[in-house]
Amino acid sequence: GARLLYCANDEEVEDARVASLGHGAGVLVNVVDNLDASQFITPAIVDRDPVTVAIGTEGAAPVLARRIKADLEARLDASLGTLARIGKAFRPKAESLPHGRPRREFWQRYYGSTGAEALAHGGEPAVRVALDAMLWEHMSGAQARKSGYVWLVGAGPGDPELLTLKAQRIIGECPVCLYAGSLVPPEVVACAPEGALVRDTAAMTLEETHAEILAARDRG
Repeated sequence: GARLLYCANDEEVEDARVASLGHGAGVLVNVVDNLDASQFITPAIVDRDPVTVAIGTEGAAPVLARRIKADLEARLDASLGTLARIGKAFRPKAESLPHGRPRREFWQRYYGSTGAEALAHGGEPAVRVALDAMLWEHMSGAQARKSGYVWLVGAGPGDPELLTLKAQRIIGECPVCLYAGSLVPPEVVACAPEGALVRDTAAMTLEETHAEILAARDRG
């Protein structure tokens, strides 16, 4: 009753023999790391159920797909699936928010920081409490009256690959990114999201930089 056959013997002759048996049985055959001998390909999978990420290279570079998978495995915390499941159950309540930007900002806050922090400190019950509190804040306008917050991120030796995962996440989500000129390589600055306000403070005095930071914080 099999429909698919994977040949993964790491030995060309044995893989060919097994593939021949599969062809004779009328099933589709995949020979690992051998695109020409395969009738189908399988993407590398990052599983954070119910979130699933598939990485495919059309069979051209399986090793590259596995490297990308490893990078994503490191970046996507194991808690992501739990947060997605709780968030899905909360969606009917969140629909009481106006459609568009208010609802989008609510979920960005949940998946960007609040959900993971609540899960780490109090488990799933704390996440549900945090969602209820967030919804009240957004519905009442309390969130709009809050000021933002400031993260100070060290660029380390200048290699973006040596940034911590938390530093990469913070830079990748910030609406305002201030950096100290040549002390921060362009590759690190490029981690800021599209649409973020990015400013070089090298020409500013310390007082001007502080004022710029506080102004950005007060704008939320």
